[in-house]
Amino acid sequence: MDEEINTRKARDIVQAWMNQHDVTAAELARIANLDRAVISRFLQYARPMQVRTAVHIYAAVQARMDNATRSDLRIALGLQEIMQLLTQTDPLTLDEASHYPSGQARAVAQIAHAIHLSQHGLYGKAADIFEQSMQALRTPHGSQSLTMYCLCERIRCLIELGCFNAARDGIVQATALFEPVCGAEGSLRLLALRLRMAYEMGDLANAHFLYRKLLFEADLHRNSAFRSTALHYGAMLRLALAMRTTERQHRELHVTKAMRLFRMHDDYENRHASDAITAGMRALRWAEIHRIRRAEDDARAARRNARRLLRHTPAIHVVYAEMAKVALDRDQLDRSRTLAVEARELAVDADQALGVVHASYILAVADVMEEKFSSALDHAVVAAALTPFWCFEDGTSTLEYMRQIVRSLVSSIDTMQRSQLELSLRDRIVERRGPFAVLDSLRAGRERARLHVYGRVSV
Repeated sequence: MDEEINTRKARDIVQAWMNQHDVTAAELARIANLDRAVISRFLQYARPMQVRTAVHIYAAVQARMDNATRSDLRIALGLQEIMQLLTQTDPLTLDEASHYPSGQARAVAQIAHAIHLSQHGLYGKAADIFEQSMQALRTPHGSQSLTMYCLCERIRCLIELGCFNAARDGIVQATALFEPVCGAEGSLRLLALRLRMAYEMGDLANAHFLYRKLLFEADLHRNSAFRSTALHYGAMLRLALAMRTTERQHRELHVTKAMRLFRMHDDYENRHASDAITAGMRALRWAEIHRIRRAEDDARAARRNARRLLRHTPAIHVVYAEMAKVALDRDQLDRSRTLAVEARELAVDADQALGVVHASYILAVADVMEEKFSSALDHAVVAAALTPFWCFEDGTSTLEYMRQIVRSLVSSIDTMQRSQLELSLRDRIVERRGPFAVLDSLRAGRERARLHVYGRVSV
């Protein structure tokens, strides 16, 4: 949607409004719930912005505007899709449903609220609200493009939560319903979701194909936002290849290419609206790159930056997981376990299954290094139960890693001990003791399929 936003005109309208009402840039940032730097870039340089930022700015200033100015601002901010819903009267605020057409009012207010929640890492609540918005838009006069936007954003939130089965079903549904009529941006949005799913599932060949296709289509339609998304996953793919390459020269080549793509991605992101979680995750990506290339000082600085940005967000668990990986690489197993347990508890609080999977994998690896196979199996079963086909950095899926531990464990004990271990494991799973307690507290855990460990013990 970048090409639809006339940031210069929007800046002029907003600056005139600020002068009229004696509002400073800091006050506007507070009212709009945006970072001060985002508002400063918008006011000083009229930088392009994403639709989420446009919605926040519009919601902050439109209440004290006359109808003509409010309409000009919506057009300048590229909110035409939302404008189509406002067919009967102009709203006073995005939260006052009585000013909207019946049914569609709820959708407009909920979309703005869901965008706000997802920007702050509250993906579970955002996914539910996007679902409610879709229901409100299912009317004869509902916007089809806005309905698709809600569905795609819900899918993205489900992926963030680790609910891959539900996300995959959503992609199939979106493709069947909207792909023939979704237009250029809708096609790009679906491509980006397919790319993300392929990458998360470790299907690097398919992910590379989708990355090239998304990059080509984004350039063809001059959509810089999805071009940046493609560059991000291109860098992640190179990083994955580096982690799975044993030959040093090839490994360094992949890391160099990943750094080049990340810089191109950052160049776009730094010129656009960026919330704390997005900025923090970018810093963490750099920490991972520097860790892989053994640049410890750079990695440490990037981790500090990521921790500063993510400190007060639900995504802070990823920093603890990265620190646990560093400790694991240094054979500091006790420190790695402490950090991984903290990361898992924070991820449970944020209802983020992938964070639990990351932490459980680190705990399992630490136990395997000390040949504590029984304890390692508990952690591996939790990870495989949440996301059976999600892949770790080395390309091993959670399910395959669990099976590796089972094979190691079975080969190290006799038949009697194995029977006792199966019974003990079954009791811990049924009673949700130890690490298994997280399975019922996570949305992804409640949606999981049955998982058979030995053939008889299931989760």
